[in-house]
Amino acid sequence: MKNGLKIALLLALSMMLLFLTACGGNNNSNEEQASTPAPTSSQTPQSTETSSAAPTEKPKLTVFFSDHNLPMPTGKLNELEVIKYMSDKLNIDINPVPITHSGYADQLKLKFASGDTPDWYQTWGIAADETVASGRALVLNDLLQQYGKNLLERIPQTAWDAVTVNGKIMGIPQPTAVDSNKIMFVRKDWMDKLKLEVPRTSDEFLDMLRAFRDGDPNGNGKKDEIPFSMRENLSWAENIFGMFGVNPDSPMLVNDELIPGMIHPNMKNALGLMKTMYDEKLLDIEFLTNSSQIWTQKINSDLVGAWVHNSSNGYHWRLQHLEFLPDKKTEIIAIPTPQGVGYDGPVGVKETSVNKTYVLFDNAKHPEEIIKMYDWLISDEGQMWAGLGLEGQTYFKEGEGYRYDREADEAKGWNWRVAPFGIYGFSEKVERVKNDEAGFNAMKQGIDVAMNEGLANRVEAMPEPKAYSDNPDLKPSGSLWLEAATLIILGDKPLDYFDEFAAQWRKQGGNDVIAQMTEWYNNNKK
Repeated sequence: MKNGLKIALLLALSMMLLFLTACGGNNNSNEEQASTPAPTSSQTPQSTETSSAAPTEKPKLTVFFSDHNLPMPTGKLNELEVIKYMSDKLNIDINPVPITHSGYADQLKLKFASGDTPDWYQTWGIAADETVASGRALVLNDLLQQYGKNLLERIPQTAWDAVTVNGKIMGIPQPTAVDSNKIMFVRKDWMDKLKLEVPRTSDEFLDMLRAFRDGDPNGNGKKDEIPFSMRENLSWAENIFGMFGVNPDSPMLVNDELIPGMIHPNMKNALGLMKTMYDEKLLDIEFLTNSSQIWTQKINSDLVGAWVHNSSNGYHWRLQHLEFLPDKKTEIIAIPTPQGVGYDGPVGVKETSVNKTYVLFDNAKHPEEIIKMYDWLISDEGQMWAGLGLEGQTYFKEGEGYRYDREADEAKGWNWRVAPFGIYGFSEKVERVKNDEAGFNAMKQGIDVAMNEGLANRVEAMPEPKAYSDNPDLKPSGSLWLEAATLIILGDKPLDYFDEFAAQWRKQGGNDVIAQMTEWYNNNKK
């Protein structure tokens, strides 16, 4: 009996050891399963109950952005090495969703109306943004104070003001390279050939254009020069109007009213200047119909002496002329906007402090991660990543500096990243790498000129007045202004017709526009 009892106890002890060993084995098995695919339906639920905790998932962040007409790579953008680099560095899972640039705003509206909303999206400004107007945008003040110290320090206050309504910051602004973002470009080699100085007044500007018309500066023996060219719908003429301190769309305070520049008394003088230019064949005769492509082709064909474009685009025109006029030693410079004769106020274009804006939906799952991401992107390291890509692949350390490989960036399909992730306005460090010395100097020269002029923009964050929405013909892009200005420039109506136009504009609903703009200004900005 005693031997039987011993045997029974030994058997029981052995069974207990086997049971404990089996339990230990199951724990090890479940730890391994945590990194393998999820169990199939044939596996029992108990097989995962004792598994150890899986690694925390990275916050997934989705952004809609315009592709800016850049070629986009096939496949998932978040699987590109350049995007994985930022995702891994910041421990986030970024899902960039490009939308075609043509009709971008309309496509956003359709997606949002159908319930297809991202965590955040790229827009231009908040003034006409429906998400902000409807109260669906997230107010960012507290998040920025907690997670966006670099953003607050490095983005100019004027840009923050442009996305702020009643003290509430409604978006993250990408500042422009310079607030006065359009400038006059002139063929300096034409000026040198004709022994001309940079014009300081509107009269001297006319004299320069007359010399371009008569002096054969392109040297082909033909009278084919176009002294000044612009584009359809009176676009890219802002610095002509700006000689007299007005732009058609620049609201200005007059007798405690905020009125659009197109009906300001100084606009009459600006239209008089343009009429003189047209009468004397100093203005492109196709100024009403020039598309972007045709206008650019004329400039690149050694025909145009002066034009208006983005302040930082001096390098762009230099590259264009190197490509299309390789045998010509062309030189293009930005010049200060000449002062209109009889006018002594500020000149230039309406200041625009924001290039793009990033708006967060109020139901964004991880808004703090979005703020932290842009806070990194505005740092020196982040700017290099957004502007140049990855060191060793699209830019390279050479001596004391770096070399950028534009072709490699384009071939890899990475160069679109600046659209949703470029948050800086002008980065001297990045631009010095991306351009040779002459190209950088051309860019910087335009920016430096533009920094010293500009017309105050009092309503950059103002929603579109309801009176404009109800009657689009009243807008600066509407038929009333465009028709009246065209009739005056072409000589079909006398210059005094401007006064009739301004009065009719007010009667047809313009007074409501003025009242709504003035009320908003008094309540929000005064």
